[in-house]
Amino acid sequence: MSTVPEQKDCGAYLCCCFSADRRDDDPRAGNPATWEVSMCNSFCKDPCCCLAGMILPCPTSCYMRHKVLTAVGEWPQGYTCCQSYFGCCCISNETIGQCCGALPSGSAPAACCCLFLESFLCCHVATQASRFFVMDRKQLMPDPCDNRLISFSNFLQCLACLFELAVCIASLITDVPQGVIYASWAVRLAADLFLLSLIGCMTAQTNVEIEAGVDVKIASGAQAVMAHDNPPPGGVQAVHMQPDVPVAQPVPVVVQAVPVAAQQAVHMQR
Repeated sequence: MSTVPEQKDCGAYLCCCFSADRRDDDPRAGNPATWEVSMCNSFCKDPCCCLAGMILPCPTSCYMRHKVLTAVGEWPQGYTCCQSYFGCCCISNETIGQCCGALPSGSAPAACCCLFLESFLCCHVATQASRFFVMDRKQLMPDPCDNRLISFSNFLQCLACLFELAVCIASLITDVPQGVIYASWAVRLAADLFLLSLIGCMTAQTNVEIEAGVDVKIASGAQAVMAHDNPPPGGVQAVHMQPDVPVAQPVPVVVQAVPVAAQQAVHMQR
């Protein structure tokens, strides 16, 4: 039986109505390692990077993708559009990722040009692509708090779209009260501000993880379970060693030889 290390929910109380459970169809749900920091705590861990991602999301997303690929030694030859994680309409993500295949191999200027367009045209997607790449590279599982924040952001975006669509349809039929229009603007503003904060938290979380190293992380608990479930070849399993405990050493008993003459003298005295 295999288990994953337990994660503590950091407590996104604003999003408490959304489930923090991992989706069954999430391919990263069974990964053994955990994030260095959740998105809830990423601002406290790296405030400068988080603010940069919120205020200047496009250039920060471009810089972060370059930093991630450089850290793993795959820049520029490993760059693809959105790292082949996202598709568009009827075009699969593999097809979009292969659109950079026509670029000259190892051409840093061409990769920089494509990355610039990706970051400024699809900023949110570009940020998520860098985060997914780090998760797959280091075998990281989704964080419960992150799931809540992403779900709440998606909810706000859908709510803003519904408000705007309702106002648009109503305006074709009758005069829409100004207060309703202002309400739709307020919902859109709240959704976009939350999305910008989410991008900043994602950027800071990814930066902290890259600064910690690019090697695959395996938690101690998961590593022990994996060693138990997959014993080494030959059927020899690891023996759990007990910690060093001082053991009382036996005291040697010294037997001294007595000369024969002395033994006879003692016998005669008796």
